[in-house]
Amino acid sequence: MNGTSRIRWALNCATWNPSKEEWLFACSCIQKEEKERILRFVHAKNAKHSMGGRLLARKALMQLLKLPNNAINLARNDKGKPVLVDIHDGSHDQKVQFNVSHDGQYVVLAAEWDRKVGVDIMQITRPVGTTSVKHFFHQMKRQFSEREWEQILQCQNEQQQLSTFFRLWLCE
Repeated sequence: MNGTSRIRWALNCATWNPSKEEWLFACSCIQKEEKERILRFVHAKNAKHSMGGRLLARKALMQLLKLPNNAINLARNDKGKPVLVDIHDGSHDQKVQFNVSHDGQYVVLAAEWDRKVGVDIMQITRPVGTTSVKHFFHQMKRQFSEREWEQILQCQNEQQQLSTFFRLWLCE
């Protein structure tokens, strides 16, 4: 393939503050189903993250496939993951693989030509609704092996423990 065959992008949603006109333009760049899904979000932050992810995915696919935006057709697979669909027969197009993740203020995308790809991002903070790091770890006790918990708990402070926890969590 000529040109770029690998893309890695990040969008800082904290610095992306679209005007009403820009938001309406962004809505016009995505499929009707995508727009309806995004507009159902209760919190504006979640809608903005989702829109950012869809725009990143569409731009990456346009770049990799050298197609106009209106030729990009996205659907969701049985696990809810966005997939590229062939506009002619409705089958999942496997030429380009992409993955989007968001957490905190960032949305990230990875895309590859003819290769599986995955990306995950997680803000390293104690999750909302937990009273302490110890309480959070107690709730998550079954998620890791004894050896993994030893690795997490041997860290010198709670921030390092959370960092190790989330690093292992993202590898699962």
